[in-house]
Order: sequence, then structure tokens, then C-alpha cells
Amino acid sequence: MASSNNYVGILLGMGNPLLDISSLVDDEFLTNKVVECHRRKLLMAPLTLTLALRRLVRKMTAEGAALQGS
Repeated sequence: MASSNNYVGILLGMGNPLLDISSLVDDEFLTNKVVECHRRKLLMAPLTLTLALRRLVRKMTAEGAALQGS
């Protein structure tokens, strides 16, 4: 499959029974050293992700409990 960098937005879905946030984010959010996320990868959220998640909720549109319904 050919890779394309023509992204308008990137859907970041973090699903957990205790934490469920779905939001469109930009490349800067994903490449931030605090987040350390990669496209098309699943990861368990470590404690260091707390600041990034707070920033996501505070500065971007983030719907709670949206991932399971996606």
C-alpha cells in the first residue's frame, strides 16, 4: 500500500473502560515527545500520557465515551 501525506486530520481514538476519548488531532500532537504515539498503532496509556490527554481535552474538541460507538 502506498503511503500518502495528504492528511486533513488524523483520528486518534483512545479506548479504555476508565478513559475513552476520540478526537481529530494534527501531526504535531502525535509527534510531541510526551505523547509518543504512532499512526495505526495501539498502545496502553502510561501515566506519562496524562498531560497530553489533559491538553487534548482542554484545547481540542474531545468527545467522551465516543470510541466504542465508532
